[in-house]
Amino acid sequence: MKTKKKKFPLWRKLLYTALFILFTGLFIFLGTKDYNNAPKNKISEQEQFASEYGIEENNKFTYVNGKKVQELLNSENAIIFFAFPQNEWSKKYAEILNDAVKDNKEIDKVYYYNFKLDRESRTSYYENIVNKLSYYLSKSDTNVQNINAPTLVVLKDKKIIYYDDETSTTKSNETKEIYWTEEKIAKKIKEFKEIFEANKDEE
Repeated sequence: MKTKKKKFPLWRKLLYTALFILFTGLFIFLGTKDYNNAPKNKISEQEQFASEYGIEENNKFTYVNGKKVQELLNSENAIIFFAFPQNEWSKKYAEILNDAVKDNKEIDKVYYYNFKLDRESRTSYYENIVNKLSYYLSKSDTNVQNINAPTLVVLKDKKIIYYDDETSTTKSNETKEIYWTEEKIAKKIKEFKEIFEANKDEE
C-alpha cells in the first residue's frame, strides 16, 4: 500500500525561502563590510568648537543647552557666550574671546550656547533666558525682545557684571574685517581681561 507524501503548506515554503535569502544576504554583508569605515569616537567639545569657529583646538569652550544656561544665569560665577557658527560676527568674536581667556589659569571654561534653533522655535528655556536678560535687550518693531549673536554675559555672585552685544547689530554694509581693526581688537581683549580679573573669586 502506497503512502502519500506529506505536502508542506505553501506559507511554510515561502517562510523557509525568505529566511534562506535573509541569512545569505547577511553572510555576504558581514563578509564584505569595510570595518575601516566604521564611525570613529566622537571628537571633544573643544575640537568641535574649533572646527565651527576656526580657532585652535586647545580652547576652553564648553557646549551647553538652554536649560543649563537658565541655571547658569542663577549661579555664582559664569562666562556665557551666546552665538552660532552661521554668524560671521560670532566667529570673529570667538577668536578675540579665546585670545583673552586662553592664558588665564583662573578660567577653566567658557560656556557656549548656540541658541539659534531655540530662538526660532521660542522654547520655554529661551523665553526664560530672554526674561532674565530683558534689561539689556532692545525691542523690535513688534515689541518683541530677542538675544542676538554674538553676546557675552559674565556673572559674579549671581549678578551680571558684564553684558556685551557690541557687534550683534551692525550696519548692513559693514564687515567684521572693516570693523575689527587691530586697535579695536587690542582694546576688546584688554577689556575682557579686566572683567575676568574682577570676576575672580576673592581669597
